[in-house]
Amino acid sequence: MSSEQTSQQDVPSELCAAKSPVDADPACLSVEFVVAGNSKNIIETLDRAARKGNLPGLRIDRVAGTFSLTDYGKPFESIMQGRVIDEIQSESDGGSKKVRSMIRIKSRIKPTMPVIFVAILIFSVWPGVLLTDSMLKLYFSWYTIPTWWWYIPLTVPFCPIAWRKAWRQSQSSAAAEGRDLIEKIRIVLGNE
Repeated sequence: MSSEQTSQQDVPSELCAAKSPVDADPACLSVEFVVAGNSKNIIETLDRAARKGNLPGLRIDRVAGTFSLTDYGKPFESIMQGRVIDEIQSESDGGSKKVRSMIRIKSRIKPTMPVIFVAILIFSVWPGVLLTDSMLKLYFSWYTIPTWWWYIPLTVPFCPIAWRKAWRQSQSSAAAEGRDLIEKIRIVLGNE
């Protein structure tokens, strides 16, 4: 294998070649692309765009060369974390060296709200039994059936269904909004 073929495998031929599989899990959107410039300039460019309002919620760690975008997706919010990886040197047609950097972006759903949602589902069932039982006994003096006999089978099976629906909706919302944010990052960095 020649050195020319090796360098073509290390650096994509296009300036912005994304690796995002179509069948990827939308809960964890993962993209890599190459941009012109060194990591310091890329971070500065993203910071300027955030100050102008183009990338709201952007947080930058200049020392580590990382950035994150938060609070997108619904009903459970997501966080997108990006890392600018060391420069890739390549020779251009004129013989001068071009500096390129790899950006890796990963997105995931924040774990706090799904846990709170599950806790609310679990801890709201039994108070509902007590409330329904007291109401039925107040309005219908002849009511003597233990309410939990029918209340639990009518409510508990739907808790996992509600959680799954909220989780899937969050995944699809995060994937759609995440793609838009990645496209904004590419535009800001001059890679349309």
